[in-house]
Amino acid sequence: MLKVVQLIVDKLAVDQNLLSYETSFADDLGADSLDVYELISAIEKEFAFKIDVDDADRLTTVGSIIDYVDDKVSIQAESKTKAKRRTDIIMMNRPVENTATENVLELPRI
Repeated sequence: MLKVVQLIVDKLAVDQNLLSYETSFADDLGADSLDVYELISAIEKEFAFKIDVDDADRLTTVGSIIDYVDDKVSIQAESKTKAKRRTDIIMMNRPVENTATENVLELPRI
């Protein structure tokens, strides 16, 4: 989840070397609630999903955000895969139209 780490570095203006899985936004990086809100907004925009307010309150460390985003991205990928499988099954069960012979121009044989 390098993209999440990069967003943390950019939004909180911190050195990447200061970050570890256990790094607390408030205690270790001095981030206030507005800083964390802006970080969460950037994550929502980057990964195209909404973070519930109750979930956002629990995202207090670098590791908690990485895990949360990883879970959400996995769920999105799984959902897309299931939708594709459903579409494939529907397409397999459709009657096949024989368009190859319908569009052929028949010429007299010489």
